[in-house]
Amino acid sequence: MLVTGVPECCGVAWRAWDYFVYDGALGNNAGLQMVKQLGLHLVSKLRHDSTLYFPFAGEYAGKGKPRKYGEQLTINTLPEDSLRGRTVKKDVETSLHQVQVWHKNFPDLLNVVVIVKRNLKTGRVAKALLFSDDLELKFPNNYLW
Repeated sequence: MLVTGVPECCGVAWRAWDYFVYDGALGNNAGLQMVKQLGLHLVSKLRHDSTLYFPFAGEYAGKGKPRKYGEQLTINTLPEDSLRGRTVKKDVETSLHQVQVWHKNFPDLLNVVVIVKRNLKTGRVAKALLFSDDLELKFPNNYLW
């Protein structure tokens, strides 16, 4: 689906025709590269069990290639400053986090929104991962996916 027009969200206008919005079928590197060849940014969904890594924050060891991958992203390793919103409806808490992370199958950093739903009665947790290759895309625009 190719989105057209210039919507305005939270007082910020953004050019929607720069983005190709699609379901999880294009949530892979081949799909991303195809969309990039068209001069567009991809907005899609990753598998919920995708292994993502924060950029390495340590010092260079002095030899060899600098490390690229840092700590693995899990619900427990999401930094507090990544929280973009939290709501509670009918005993279900929904938290939205935005982070820039690496995926081993993608050559560049990804802008990822992690949606965490927690049932407050049972304690069960589920997550969804939405991503874009546009690192400048800021929340809440990317939650409109």
